[in-house]
Amino acid sequence: MIPHIDMKRKYIAAEDICRNIIFDKKLNNFARKYLVKGNECLVEYVMNFEAEHDSLSAMVGEFLMLHEGVAFSVYGEKHSFNHAD
Repeated sequence: MIPHIDMKRKYIAAEDICRNIIFDKKLNNFARKYLVKGNECLVEYVMNFEAEHDSLSAMVGEFLMLHEGVAFSVYGEKHSFNHAD
């Protein structure tokens, strides 16, 4: 059940938001492992990509059925780009 939020307030209290939200780090780990260039050393066996992807998709779907929301950990990668002007 989503709580009623008084829109006259200038802020939303954390207790209004975090009632039934789950936190997950697996999706971030998967993305860093397979999708970030330079992290090839993290991939033990490239053939596991599809199975891990399917497992994560099912997990997120299950989380969304059981909880009001899912919060994902996201780790940013810093890259420099050289653009020809």
